[in-house]
Amino acid sequence: MAWERRGEFVGEDEPGVFRFRHVLIRDAAYEGLPFRRRRELHRRVAERIERTGGGELAELLSLHFFNAEQYEKAWRYSRVAGERAEAKYALADAGDLYRRALEAARHLPAVSPIELAAAHEALGDVRDRVGLYEEAARAYRNARRLVAGDPLAEATLLLKESRIRERLGKYRQALAWVTRGHRVLGHVEGQEALARRAQLSAWYAAIRQGQGRYHEVIRWGRRAIEEAEASGEREALAHALFIMDWAYVDLGQLDQATNSPRALEIYEELGDLGTAATVLNNMGMFEYFRGRWDHAAELYDRGRKLRLRIGDTVDAAMGTTNIGEILSDQGRLEEAKAMFADALRVATAEGRHRDQHEQLGARSLPSSSAR
Repeated sequence: MAWERRGEFVGEDEPGVFRFRHVLIRDAAYEGLPFRRRRELHRRVAERIERTGGGELAELLSLHFFNAEQYEKAWRYSRVAGERAEAKYALADAGDLYRRALEAARHLPAVSPIELAAAHEALGDVRDRVGLYEEAARAYRNARRLVAGDPLAEATLLLKESRIRERLGKYRQALAWVTRGHRVLGHVEGQEALARRAQLSAWYAAIRQGQGRYHEVIRWGRRAIEEAEASGEREALAHALFIMDWAYVDLGQLDQATNSPRALEIYEELGDLGTAATVLNNMGMFEYFRGRWDHAAELYDRGRKLRLRIGDTVDAAMGTTNIGEILSDQGRLEEAKAMFADALRVATAEGRHRDQHEQLGARSLPSSSAR
């Protein structure tokens, strides 16, 4: 009878299970509870979920244990839930969970600096991936303070800070962070230190490419390749090979741009399909400049299909545009128009900026005017 009298506020989903009919009603009821009562309810809910659902419901356990002020379990489940959210590309949720973990850790003196640094770094990684660069840089700085004295860890974080500066177009700052990374490594020996040097050198080459300093790109790329091959750091090796070819093409030395197939093979072996698609797109561009248009279209199409495979429809649409340009150059205007229209549809659906709409729209004009 008591629940029936409250029927306009609460509904029974199944026997013994009730739900507020509106979130505002739920929030008002929650805000009316004394803090001690709230903590007790969160604790009871968390313990029940933990008994019945275990760690599979880490996100809920993170929330309830945190609000119950059970900080040790909140720290543990928040990190687990953050990692799972990141793996599913739920990056905003992952960031919130890592922040909750760090907030819980403030109440846990026993948490080691290494564990804290890892949580700050994880937060930085997801903030970086969603474009919150200043928040990412702050998280990396916090992590770096905690690993002071560990040159390998410091070099990794300095590299990540450099990448943020490069994304913001601050090339001189980006170069300075890489230089600091090399300096931190100093005379540290071993394969791991050499691998870090390879990563830093490859990234230095990438920044120089963005600045149009192509001879510097080749010099640093060669250094990165030497370090990468000596240390077995395959990702840095692929990066250096890929960037060097780009520089050769920009220098007009197309005959020297022969490294990309090897870079592609490495990225595919590493499972980095997004970068593999980028390499394929660049290889298509190189073939276009060589006048091998049919082969260029094949490479563009391989990159486009790889993008679609990983769910990146927007960059796949740019591959479609590139194929359309080749068809247009070949005089196959109706086929080109269909390609441009498809790319424009994707760009519009994904909410791309107006200049991108106009660019794609303009590319569809030749077929219209030719008619």
